[in-house]
Amino acid sequence: MASTPPAPRHTTASGAVGLFGLFFGLCAIFALVVTVVEWREDAARERWPLASARVEQGDVDADLPRPRSGASPTWRLRYRVRFEVDGVEQRATLTSHSTSSEADAAKMLAWAAQHRRGARLEVRYDPARPERAVFASADVPDFGPRTRTNLQLTFGAAAACVALLWLARLMAAREAPDAATRALSPGGRLAWGIFCTAMGILVIGLGLYAAVRATHALASEDFVFLPAGLMFVFAGVMLALAPERAALQRLFGALLITAFALTLDLIAFGPGERHFSGGISIGINIGFNPGELFGRIVFGTGAVILDVIAAVLWAREIRLLLARDS
Repeated sequence: MASTPPAPRHTTASGAVGLFGLFFGLCAIFALVVTVVEWREDAARERWPLASARVEQGDVDADLPRPRSGASPTWRLRYRVRFEVDGVEQRATLTSHSTSSEADAAKMLAWAAQHRRGARLEVRYDPARPERAVFASADVPDFGPRTRTNLQLTFGAAAACVALLWLARLMAAREAPDAATRALSPGGRLAWGIFCTAMGILVIGLGLYAAVRATHALASEDFVFLPAGLMFVFAGVMLALAPERAALQRLFGALLITAFALTLDLIAFGPGERHFSGGISIGINIGFNPGELFGRIVFGTGAVILDVIAAVLWAREIRLLLARDS
């Protein structure tokens, strides 16, 4: 007696929500590790010896992005100082954290106006490497441990993980038994496919326009638009394809995950300095300005996960291709 083949399964809403929940859970774990590491480093610097240093050069460094790039300008204090350790003159460069807040930048400018060339500063230096030094004054704007901000983001990721996993479980219990096999109508698939593809082409077009008009040397972050736009294009093609075109759907699914992974790879592992900032508005504005390492770890978590998934998908495609040719 012939059996009826199972209907093709599609990702359900609860499955997608659960996947995001697991992602936030991994982010929380890695973020906690980074928080502990940075806290230990901050605690170690607090034990470094004090020294009185003289300012050789110092001001507020402004990183102003090119016009129409959409990126926010950032500022940080950068000071070149000299001081003596056991009768030997040492030179060191002191920097504050970067900030995209104009209010914080104004504080930096006011502080720099009071600490010009020749002024005295209290610094802490590494006894093993005296050329490594940091500000010791408590009044330096945007300097000091980031433990509080890191913990806020870590607990936020953990809370998002718990909430999304709970929501996924609730959604799964209410989904119809055949929810995993239902698909859009052909017209709906085509409409959503065209919309997503058009969005991707728009992103790529705007990115190419900005790159052509750039007046600076292009860096890795300037090309994030390309895999990000291709994500929408591949998703649009997947949506437009009929369910019977399973082989093509698998191929474009692998391309979609690969483009997503490359986007996060460029952000997390690309060369050059990265600035991460954000905020939440819930009656009051809560801003976050985590360090570069923290931001790279969070994005790197997703990048590594997607890299592994992409490798598995391509390995499957190659295996199926070899099996078909044999």
